[in-house]
Amino acid sequence: MQQTIFIVYNSEVDDIEKWDMSDYFNTVLAYYGIYILEDFQKSV
Repeated sequence: MQQTIFIVYNSEVDDIEKWDMSDYFNTVLAYYGIYILEDFQKSV
């Protein structure tokens, strides 16, 4: 699942390298990781 989340964010955020990676991924994975996981479980 983490690989999926990273692919989603690499495609949507062109300036990803400009972010503070630790703060950015802590926030993104906390919010979107839960969202994508729930969405994935619904679609199975």
